[in-house]
Amino acid sequence: MIFGKPAFPAAIAGVPLIVKTRPQARRLTLKFCTSSRTIRLTIPKGLPPGRALVWVGQQQAWVENQRRLRLPPAVAFQPGTILPWGDATLLLASGNSRRATLTGDTLVVGGEGALFAGRVRRWLAAEAVRHFEPPTRQHATAIGEHLEKVCAGDWRSRWGSCGRGRISYSWRLLMAPAFVQQALVAHEAAHLAHPNHSPAFWALATELLGGPHGPARRWLKENAPLLHSYGALA
Repeated sequence: MIFGKPAFPAAIAGVPLIVKTRPQARRLTLKFCTSSRTIRLTIPKGLPPGRALVWVGQQQAWVENQRRLRLPPAVAFQPGTILPWGDATLLLASGNSRRATLTGDTLVVGGEGALFAGRVRRWLAAEAVRHFEPPTRQHATAIGEHLEKVCAGDWRSRWGSCGRGRISYSWRLLMAPAFVQQALVAHEAAHLAHPNHSPAFWALATELLGGPHGPARRWLKENAPLLHSYGALA
């Protein structure tokens, strides 16, 4: 929502500020979102903007502390960047071709700046499909379920999804350890048979993985901000 003067700052302590007015809100709230690397101000309908602005100004120290504790530095997609790659690493290097090419542990990408970063992102999305589709289909076949398609994207609130025979993964999982990737594949494949988180679902997911999902779930919870820092703007 856009207010008249006084205007809200575009950022607090270097963290972009998103302002929303919600009729159902009862009080001012400020939420730190590590996935989008923003802070979100919610204002009750009818509250004078000036009052909200004063309150926001009083939260500077809180935002600075949250940024220090919960927001890893952005890791740009640029030549020379080294990304975690499963249990190994991937070096981003500059090249002359429009098409990104993987050679050993090096991804050679043409272009500069935003063009370079955009080509890396597109390659990661395609690579995620190539990487996750075979084990996903293997699980689907083992449990006798139809898998329509495997997709990849970049979402803020989930690492994978399953619906109508289609399974999608976040390409950011490519930068997670192999045991985390394997757990997510087993998790989503189990949803082909059980579109819920019932005991039957967890029994099947555990069977497909060959072990408990707890370690992978804890790793994702603890390292989600780090995964979202890759390719983020500073």
